[in-house]
Amino acid sequence: MGDSEHLHEAADGPSTLWETRLDYPDYILSDPRVETVFVSPTLEEIPDNSLAVFVSVEVSPGGETSVHSLPGPEFIYQFTGSIDYQNGLIGVRPMTPGDIEGIPPVTLVQKRKAAGQTAAFLFWFLVDPNEPFASRLPPRSLRNL
Repeated sequence: MGDSEHLHEAADGPSTLWETRLDYPDYILSDPRVETVFVSPTLEEIPDNSLAVFVSVEVSPGGETSVHSLPGPEFIYQFTGSIDYQNGLIGVRPMTPGDIEGIPPVTLVQKRKAAGQTAAFLFWFLVDPNEPFASRLPPRSLRNL
């Protein structure tokens, strides 16, 4: 793999460039400026042609995502503000800046912002391009778990 250069400028003030690497278990970091944010369990049966999708999301007060599930695992990192991260495994978890959470494939999930200032988070997940992107469920599905 060749070297690459990135130019990144923010319109209003400083910006942060995040580089995310997926590595093999027990990978040793070679650069002291790099840190391991979290280690996930070893994923099995990942399709050879899977795609890693990264999405930055802002949720305004009173906003929420649809209740949905993804065919691959989902990971979330909270940038700013706070949200309620609800899923079918742990129930509701308040997320604040710096919090990280993950769920396995086909787990019901919803993110909500009740009040206060807009919140921002990054979530990433694996997708098999041969499968549907997500399954949308009725809005009250999580509340009935």
